[in-house]
Amino acid sequence: MRTVDPETTSAAYRALRECIEARDFPANTCPASRHVQLAAEALVKDGRYHAFDEEPHHVAASMLTVVAELYKARTRLAELEARTNEGHG
Repeated sequence: MRTVDPETTSAAYRALRECIEARDFPANTCPASRHVQLAAEALVKDGRYHAFDEEPHHVAASMLTVVAELYKARTRLAELEARTNEGHG
């Protein structure tokens, strides 16, 4: 039997709430991000997402796409911030 740490559970529900609040469909979503959110919601609520067993490569592709886009967005943000701060130092 699996034990669930209440602190981890609480953190997962906080992250889920933050995700739902940040989502602005369709403006800031894509198929991969919606798929990853669906998987995470299932894990938070049910502790299981059947596609992990049935289509692991499809889930992995969605997860990796979202992480790659996050990295790209962080890089673009850092570049914009650097340009904004040029000449202000």
